[in-house]
Amino acid sequence: METPANPTPPYSQDLEQLKLLETFHKVIAGMYALFGFCGFPHFIIGILAATNPKFMNTPKNQGMDVMFGAIFILAGLAVILGAWTLTVLSWLSSQRIAQRRGIKLIYATAGLNCLWMPFGTALGVFTFIVLTRPSVRSIFPN
Repeated sequence: METPANPTPPYSQDLEQLKLLETFHKVIAGMYALFGFCGFPHFIIGILAATNPKFMNTPKNQGMDVMFGAIFILAGLAVILGAWTLTVLSWLSSQRIAQRRGIKLIYATAGLNCLWMPFGTALGVFTFIVLTRPSVRSIFPN
């Protein structure tokens, strides 16, 4: 699809909504960062279960303790790394919205945000709605 020779100029409403998107991407980045800390208790419980046989009061089933611990370690790490990755991506998206560049990164982050209900989904959908308007697309270089 070709862009028109005279693209639609951005309206004050578009600029206002871009500023709101920038702010909300920073807010959700903070929420993701806080959520990432929820993985630490799982990680610590996993380490204790895997290394200390008395932790679960089952001295005969040491192999089960190690497997239980490994599952908790992996689950904790997945929560920490996933949340903090989304933190970085959301923060970078807010910066790219402010700089009016990097629309592919913003789209990718909006898609990932849609997986985190309800706030991430709302932000992702509104990001897609705002950024697909021709008047807003004319602000961002290809």
